[in-house]
Amino acid sequence: MAPRTTGGRCKGAMLALLVGGATACLGLLVSFSSITTVRTTAKQAIDQEVRDNLSRLASMIASTIDADAHRTLTHAQQEGGEVYNTLNAPLTNAIARTEGVRFVYTLRAVDNQMRFVLDGTPWGDSDGDGVEDHSRLMEVYQDPDPAAWDAINNNHATVTPEPFTDAWGTYLSAFAPVRDAQGVPDGVVGVDVSAREYQSRLARVDRA
Repeated sequence: MAPRTTGGRCKGAMLALLVGGATACLGLLVSFSSITTVRTTAKQAIDQEVRDNLSRLASMIASTIDADAHRTLTHAQQEGGEVYNTLNAPLTNAIARTEGVRFVYTLRAVDNQMRFVLDGTPWGDSDGDGVEDHSRLMEVYQDPDPAAWDAINNNHATVTPEPFTDAWGTYLSAFAPVRDAQGVPDGVVGVDVSAREYQSRLARVDRA
């Protein structure tokens, strides 16, 4: 009579181990995939929230500005005058009271150039980059954000697809038209959040 062997059991045990290991690996892959999906979805949600908030803030500030009065600001000497200071107050308040907002200003297209009108930013170089933070009335905006042109030319609110770099740094920006009673725009309000602040908000998802 042939001796009994444990080969069947060994094979069965090995098969069970392999199946169990494969199942565990599959579980880890599914778990990793789920975490990646949640992470991506969360980042997309935060990204959209930041953009929506920027757009709403720009539109809200634009709605407070009298476009007819804004239209009268055409010379550098008018900066600091009563009309300028009255129109500029909501921009100054937005910077002071809104976490993460770096710059709030208005722009107007003049002779195919983008020019600053109002600027709620205090005078000085607070970030030490060698560039004056405050933009003067009728100062030319060199190499402006294309989203600003889109907002002016198409009379609608826009947000930069990706952070845009100019002389003041790299920012995610929203632009909203300053319209008169007939809906005719006299420029746009710009609201900037630094790319560092924007990326910091997205990075919170990774930490979580």
